[in-house]
Amino acid sequence: MTKISVRGAGIRHGLLGALLLTVGGVSAAHAQDPPVPDSLPPISDSLEVVPDSVLAAFADSVRQRAQSFPARLTGLRGPTHEIFDCDRECVHASPSFTLLELLLEHVPGITGVRGEFYQGPHHVFDGGFGPGFATLYIDGREVLSLSRAQADLRRVSLNYVDRVRVYRGADGLVIDVDLIRHDGVQAYSRVSGLTGDPRSEILDAVFANSLGGASNVEASFERYDVQDRQNNQDRFAVQGRFSWMPRSNDFGVQFEYRSENIERTGLDTLQFSRREFVARTRANLGPRAQVEAYGQATSFTDVVENLPDSISPPQRGADGVGLRFSARPGSGGVSMGLRFAGRDVYASRIADLSAWQPIGPFTLEGGAELASWNEFPTESWRAGAAFRDTLLFPIELRAFTAEGTRGFGFPQHPMLDTLGTSEFVLADTVRFDSRGASAALAIGPFNLAGRYSEQWMDRQVGFGAPFDRLVVADSGEVDITSLEVRFDGPVVPLGVLLRNVSPIRLRASWRKFDSRGAETLFLPDRLFRTELYLSDTFFDESLRIWVSVFIDRRGARLVPVPGSPDPVMLDADSWMGGHLMFKIADFRFFWRFGNLGADQIGDFQGARFPRQLNVFGLRWEFFN
Repeated sequence: MTKISVRGAGIRHGLLGALLLTVGGVSAAHAQDPPVPDSLPPISDSLEVVPDSVLAAFADSVRQRAQSFPARLTGLRGPTHEIFDCDRECVHASPSFTLLELLLEHVPGITGVRGEFYQGPHHVFDGGFGPGFATLYIDGREVLSLSRAQADLRRVSLNYVDRVRVYRGADGLVIDVDLIRHDGVQAYSRVSGLTGDPRSEILDAVFANSLGGASNVEASFERYDVQDRQNNQDRFAVQGRFSWMPRSNDFGVQFEYRSENIERTGLDTLQFSRREFVARTRANLGPRAQVEAYGQATSFTDVVENLPDSISPPQRGADGVGLRFSARPGSGGVSMGLRFAGRDVYASRIADLSAWQPIGPFTLEGGAELASWNEFPTESWRAGAAFRDTLLFPIELRAFTAEGTRGFGFPQHPMLDTLGTSEFVLADTVRFDSRGASAALAIGPFNLAGRYSEQWMDRQVGFGAPFDRLVVADSGEVDITSLEVRFDGPVVPLGVLLRNVSPIRLRASWRKFDSRGAETLFLPDRLFRTELYLSDTFFDESLRIWVSVFIDRRGARLVPVPGSPDPVMLDADSWMGGHLMFKIADFRFFWRFGNLGADQIGDFQGARFPRQLNVFGLRWEFFN
């Protein structure tokens, strides 16, 4: 009888770059073919059966894996925060063009600030908290601002987004964005284009596929050409990412590059280019722990035509390295991060920790942030508790608190170089104290929720941008309380008239602010959004439609005037819009409208939204 022998390969360990990570081993089975005999032996009367364990081991040794960069093990925060989650299907079904629009659509009670409707800068904050209390993360890496106290949300192309989670707690907002990550199985493509009024030609696309037996590649581009109110808004961006998983899907190395050129003439007239390079490595330490390290280099260059290099605005940038450790001990979670930055405007060292643990229907969570700046240290802590159970109906209760000192960096903006003012500080601090509680319950198909919060700051700190750097505002204490109510549920039962048709649902939120002490910039006295929407499938799911109509209502608010030290009060305004989208096979055709009354609406005086929004386009998603 001929014997089959299996030889095992050993385990090897390696060192990658300056970041020490463990690389797992791999085994391979090799079978030796027997020599061909001169004559065949007689056939045995008995049949020998190979054990299943041997067959399984041999099959595993030759099966090709679907290479994929390791997914993040845990979120950045725990369930005592209100978490608003929008996955890939949610992003596709949304009429939003930008990340800020997506947040305003799905996260109730937040305030958006847009210098220009399409191109930015785009910012967001929660209640009375200013720009430094909203942090943007991309694939678990904090995005450092290049010209303001908050990163421009327009740096994220919505077409490249796979998932967005927003954590809203006592210390502001954490915006956690995951980009598309190839799963190693099928090539994936997504193309989006639109045109209409205002005169706009927008095209963006993303592609993801495997490359060889141990690597993946993703690439995207974005092209904007928009003209409204005699303002040109041009944008061209390309992004590429290469992932290498040499041994298994438990370890990977990733290189990412993004380049974009932007010209805008809305709130701040600029023509500039941004370049960013990120190197990342991530490894699973068993099924319940993960470690990650990254390095980033970002540059910001102002383009001034016919200007000699000797007097051109200097190039600015944001460089840094970071580490993150995540674990899932039991049913809880731990997320720890450490970041080092090499420029004076940023914290030289910053460490954050979040940990949460369920105990029956209760969950306890705690966290802290420690930072070292050139002129001062900062520290803050947070704590929360949540209860989730089904009594007469499913119910969630949360209580949260946070206090400490938060630091803000002000990267120098080129327009400030020409201002005859005193030297601006590179960083500043704010002391804060916040607490609140929220409740959510589901009664049949109806979802009800409410939230109460108190926010106190020893003074206000602005964006540090040209539109608010010169504002002379009262820097005394600010004490803001807010009350929020939300509803989501069916209101028009179309199934009574049309068989098997989903009902029209209503999604509404209302938030009221009461401010004491110093006047608060950008904060309306109330926010209200109501939306009627319908989503259904027909003809054995061959056709799917989405229809929505919404109204956004903002109360009066105090805003700065670019180039003036005196803020002005803007009256309350409303923006009405809607969209129709239908999907046939892999194609989504959409039409979106807004501000059909051509009202004068904007976040700043002199920087208005489009007179009318009437655009249509196509989104094409396919696997091959």
